[in-house]
Amino acid sequence: MPLILWSADASPMSQFQSPVAIAQKTGAVVQDDEPLANLFALAAAISLALALGNLLPLPVLDGGRMLLTLFEWTCARRPGPAFERRMSIASLAAILGFSAVIATNDVARLLGLALF
Repeated sequence: MPLILWSADASPMSQFQSPVAIAQKTGAVVQDDEPLANLFALAAAISLALALGNLLPLPVLDGGRMLLTLFEWTCARRPGPAFERRMSIASLAAILGFSAVIATNDVARLLGLALF
């Protein structure tokens, strides 16, 4: 069975996976005919997805820090600490909310329900 992590014909929301779906996919990979090669491919894909996700320009991620550094270089001043704090809290809330929706979707998919 080939390792398929995403598909162009699937809905966009089904492309995001929480640790619930990753554990399910890992179990399927381990039971495959070539478990070691597919497990390494899955680990590489997860690492790549985390690295790219970490570059999103949200203040709580590395991409947000790079964006704030770029702002400092171009404007020759730092944004105020209150602004940074508000942006960090807002982006953390967005990430946690998005993670909750994805995890709920994965659990519903395991139970045979389709939310998204």
